[in-house]
Amino acid sequence: MMRVFLLVVGVECWQFSQPYVQVRKKKSNIILKVEEPEVVEEKKDSMLDYFFGKPGELDADLALLGTSRRRIAQYVSLAIGVSLVGNFLGLTEVLLSTPLLADFARNNKLDTYYSVQNFKRYIDDENHLECLYPSSWLGDTSVYLKRNAQGAEALLQKRAGPTPLAAFSSPNTRKLENLSIFRSDIPEVDSISSVLGDDPIVAAQRLLDSAIAPPSSGKSASLLTASQRVDGAFTFEYMLTLPSGGNTFHNIAVIIVPPRMSQLFTFTILCPEDSWSQREAIFRLVAESFRLIK
Repeated sequence: MMRVFLLVVGVECWQFSQPYVQVRKKKSNIILKVEEPEVVEEKKDSMLDYFFGKPGELDADLALLGTSRRRIAQYVSLAIGVSLVGNFLGLTEVLLSTPLLADFARNNKLDTYYSVQNFKRYIDDENHLECLYPSSWLGDTSVYLKRNAQGAEALLQKRAGPTPLAAFSSPNTRKLENLSIFRSDIPEVDSISSVLGDDPIVAAQRLLDSAIAPPSSGKSASLLTASQRVDGAFTFEYMLTLPSGGNTFHNIAVIIVPPRMSQLFTFTILCPEDSWSQREAIFRLVAESFRLIK
């Protein structure tokens, strides 16, 4: 054991007794090229794929829910159709009032159901009449009830005097703004001149004095204008003051007598005089729209 120890000590002493030699490392001219791993960019999904999935995924997901794209399209189409027919939020009337669809709506009589550019149309198929009226106005239900009354007594009452056919009024003016249409039975004539004469002014004044504001009524009327339209109808404009300092109205009346028929139709639209300047354009348009239809 002592011999081994002395041997180890001897070796160590020999190493320390050797002269120190500095060893310089030579620079290597060899350059090692390290190749970086190739980075594969992940392909981003398009917005269409992000929301609806890749081709086939949407159909598979819908099949799991027991539906399909075709069925959803049918439901959406049905919902849109119901909304348009029901005028949901007034959308139908807005669409039909656009310049592109307004004429289409009128030609197909859609304005009898929906407001088109703030007007609706009244059509009387029985008497072949039509006219426009402001879409905010309401029809007088009592007139329709009377027209639809059945029985001999109702028929006799119709023969006794002018028969109301339709009436509309503004709910915002306590019915002070309104229009009415009446039918009167007369002997069969060839033209309106056979009943009222050839001069519209003379005919209008005679009606004011005898029917609209006779002396016994307490009302006063003054004729403003009277003329005959191209279609033969008489139109006259007049002021009417109610008895005892009542309201003064600005009225337009249109009278139509269909050729070779025993009926006379009277259209009257009235407006308080103090509102006439704001309502004149609308009222003239409504009066001009009253006409016979085939």
